[in-house]
Amino acid sequence: MSESQSRYSIVERLTEKKLNLIREKSEIENGIKRKQEEVAEIQSQLKEHETDVKYRQAMLQQEMDNNKRELQRNERKAKSSLESAEAHRKDKETAIDAQITALEIALVKIEEVSKTAGSQS
Repeated sequence: MSESQSRYSIVERLTEKKLNLIREKSEIENGIKRKQEEVAEIQSQLKEHETDVKYRQAMLQQEMDNNKRELQRNERKAKSSLESAEAHRKDKETAIDAQITALEIALVKIEEVSKTAGSQS
């Protein structure tokens, strides 16, 4: 019976060792699976990041394009305003020159009237 117990004890220890090894192997597999999931999650985050960066770049580019178009519109308006002011300048200068000439004529006439009035007195 002692031999039977001894065999039973050996079988029990070997079975326990086998179960421990199977458990260890399972833990290794689980560890690998966790690391694979971690890598997959990081890859997913990286893809999301890249997508986000591309989206933000596109939005920034669109905003920059809009700003450029607005500046170009403002430039066209300013140039048009300048051209209009330059065109009106000539007309205004002509009108002012005419007024100056009229005032000079009036001053000359006043001077003539003053001379004739002064010589009559």
